[in-house]
Amino acid sequence: MLNEGMSTIRKRGKALGTERIAVMAALNLARELMENGGSGEDAESRKAAAERVRQLRLDIDSTMARND
Repeated sequence: MLNEGMSTIRKRGKALGTERIAVMAALNLARELMENGGSGEDAESRKAAAERVRQLRLDIDSTMARND
């Protein structure tokens, strides 16, 4: 699953390092798991965790944009 996510990110066309692609793909997978209820936590905890993952992804995207 991680490899598929990395391939999808790579196909977007931005020249990113493997480490950055892996982090982005892992964050996407974590978000998907939380949205699908895979953690066994209550809905409020999943919602808070999904929001945190979303914010981390925005932070990573912002940092990568500054380094391009």
